[in-house]
Amino acid sequence: MYALMQKREKEMNRKRICEVGLILSGIFVSGAFAQLGILGGSAATAAGAIGTGVTGAGGIASQATASLNGRQDISAGSGIAQSRDIGLVMTQNASLANRVQTLLPAGAGLASASAGFEDTATFLAAAHLAHNLNIPWESLKAETTGKHRRSFARAIAQFRPDLDFASIRNSVKLAEREAAWDCNRAASSGARDRTAARIAANGDLAARVQAILPASVTVASAAAGFASEQEFLTAAELSNMLQIDFPDLKDRLMAGQSLREAARQMKPEMSSESLDAGMKTAAVRGRDLRVESSASASASVRTVR
Repeated sequence: MYALMQKREKEMNRKRICEVGLILSGIFVSGAFAQLGILGGSAATAAGAIGTGVTGAGGIASQATASLNGRQDISAGSGIAQSRDIGLVMTQNASLANRVQTLLPAGAGLASASAGFEDTATFLAAAHLAHNLNIPWESLKAETTGKHRRSFARAIAQFRPDLDFASIRNSVKLAEREAAWDCNRAASSGARDRTAARIAANGDLAARVQAILPASVTVASAAAGFASEQEFLTAAELSNMLQIDFPDLKDRLMAGQSLREAARQMKPEMSSESLDAGMKTAAVRGRDLRVESSASASASVRTVR
């Protein structure tokens, strides 16, 4: 009898620990992610965090900034992120509008799609979530807008019951960071990008890279944001090899995912061994592109002389 009582007491203690853990997680997440996060709240708070980069309530910008490896100052997109006039933002930022359009169902208008969302950041995060998790856009929107809107996490749990809490949380974080990157990229439109400029300066390399990118993606837009030429070329080669959509892959990388993690999530059927081999091959091919283009440029110079 005493042994049975001890067993029951241990089980109750474990249950209490789990409950406390969930409560603490809820406190953290609700404060950290607001409407964009796990337990709901004000979307304006989350959008404000993207803009200010302040750690604490909201917290989105601090995580997104860290994930960008110092490439960009995420606060550059604060005005866009917090704007409630989503239609105006899209009108004034054609590249952003074009990118969001690819995340939405064919034929969906930006005006109708964005209606009901509190601000640009929330709309963009929702678009990325629906796209990343293959959730019907209208279904996700219906659950996360309006008077009785639910948090993204609760909506995901409804539509993707196969995902556990950690997967849902990570999916929301990724979408938040992708939205932050979108806003920052739109705010920085027209600014000179070092990696893109280096690729463009080498006509032979630019031509070789364009051949492995989707026809609708320019070399300049594809390379912008990457820390180095090699990083960009490896990603471009891997995208081409594995038949992964490059804009989607880049969004994940700019949001802080490693190349391996992004590829793993986009090609879940691949074994770890195959993925590792593919990444090594992509890195070699990226290096070879640079070497071959440099040799071609040197040969051209000698011919001219």
